[in-house]
Amino acid sequence: MASLPQKKNNIGYVLGMGSGLGFVLAFPLVLTILLGVMIDKKLETFPIALIISVLIGIGLAPAIAIALIGSKGSEAIGRNPEAASKVQTSMILSIAFAEAIAIYALVVALIILFV
Repeated sequence: MASLPQKKNNIGYVLGMGSGLGFVLAFPLVLTILLGVMIDKKLETFPIALIISVLIGIGLAPAIAIALIGSKGSEAIGRNPEAASKVQTSMILSIAFAEAIAIYALVVALIILFV
């Protein structure tokens, strides 16, 4: 079983957590872009499938992030019920920041669609 580093403020721990979050947010977008390009080549519908797949990827990344935040927050509350209020507060803030990505994506998509 892997153990966490003793010091959580060292640079390796911070870089590891940041790269993990970046992977969670970027992977669905890259995967759906590749899928959209493949569908466009096969059906000769460029750029319709690409646009649809990018929008799905932009919506999917925050959904995955919110699911991971909720899962880890529930796990933390289960391990330490006395700290439930602190964990819940930081969990709600994290969910709001992750959801902001989807809201920005919606605004950009509407601007692209109507301008």
